[in-house]
Amino acid sequence: MLSIDTAGNEVHNINWTCYKINGNQLLFQSYEKVSIGRYGYSNYYWISGVQHQNITPAGDLGTGQSAELLLNSATDVSTTEYAQMELSVKERRTIIQNNKTNVKTSGPVTARSRAWPLSRFGH
Repeated sequence: MLSIDTAGNEVHNINWTCYKINGNQLLFQSYEKVSIGRYGYSNYYWISGVQHQNITPAGDLGTGQSAELLLNSATDVSTTEYAQMELSVKERRTIIQNNKTNVKTSGPVTARSRAWPLSRFGH
């Protein structure tokens, strides 16, 4: 969905899925807003920024398991030609087995989205 912000930038909603980090299964869906700037009335456009919106677990964890993602930081690592987001997250996994509940929290892991080119947004 395309909208225009108060600065006149195009704003595109995008999402991406992270499947695995450092060999560990860590499924989540991340939602971002990408701002596209335009120089005056010219045909010159650039990535002016990416803003993190939301993160949710994705996929099936198996019977007796649930996961919660804890966001440490969201960093815009874009260039003028490519939009990209880097997230630092921890996963808190609850496992119920033999009527016992165990909660395990991973250390912080960093996930980086693929770089979305300006052409992905019609420019």
